[in-house]
Amino acid sequence: MRVRWEYCSARDFESVQRLGQLGWELISALGSPEQPTFYLKRPVEAWRDRVTRLQRNQVFEARGLDPADPADPYVQEQGGPGE
Repeated sequence: MRVRWEYCSARDFESVQRLGQLGWELISALGSPEQPTFYLKRPVEAWRDRVTRLQRNQVFEARGLDPADPADPYVQEQGGPGE
């Protein structure tokens, strides 16, 4: 299967750091040190995965939880597998 990529650019290093935390990978930096342009890429999320993520976030928000929190409320409530 071929990986599809999406691309973006940023003008400052703080934006590059923030984008990196969101899964973007720095691929190039052009321009002068005073006015650089950073180019980044990340794999395009499959439609099925995106819908699943959006639905998961809606469930978290409906329960008053932060979707960015890695804790799974289902596992917490049910006691986890084998219990």
